[in-house]
Amino acid sequence: MTAFHHNIMLPFDIHAYEYTNTPDSLSMKNNRIDFTRIEPIFFEWLNDYGITCCSRWSRYFHSKPHEIYNIHADSISENQPKTKINIIFDSYDTIMKWYELKPIYKRLPETMFVQGVIRIYKPNQCKEVFQTQVNSNCIIDGSKIHTLINGDNQGKKRKCFSFALKSLKTDRLLSFEESVDLLGI
Repeated sequence: MTAFHHNIMLPFDIHAYEYTNTPDSLSMKNNRIDFTRIEPIFFEWLNDYGITCCSRWSRYFHSKPHEIYNIHADSISENQPKTKINIIFDSYDTIMKWYELKPIYKRLPETMFVQGVIRIYKPNQCKEVFQTQVNSNCIIDGSKIHTLINGDNQGKKRKCFSFALKSLKTDRLLSFEESVDLLGI
């Protein structure tokens, strides 16, 4: 296991619902997940571990063959956790890469990189530190700098339901380490 990603096997089947795309969701501005359309067993399973999902930060993502996401982090601040369980469909040759800022950029105020609710980085600001295939369900640390890169993907659109994790007891977002510990990974 790494400090960025870990594949997970769910002890049940979960099915994708057909997400209705709008101009906003296609540009990833308003792509919240309708929790009522997800099998309740998923949430019950998480609850058994003291975990729930934060609907405010959970999102649906899709990507076309050969699409590459901007290098980004899913939180305004590196200190704000954004651990996610990604439930993935129709993914065949996708990788994620994680990065750290080059030393010269670590001295700059983080606000220079913030766009909306995520941080965006230029490739020259970062150094790759880890990469892995992400074709199956997994837990990721979205607060760390990363990108997603699709290959041909058998000509299909990759679908990902990304659930932000929070503590059932305290109602605060969980760090990657806390999530991994609670899930016993």
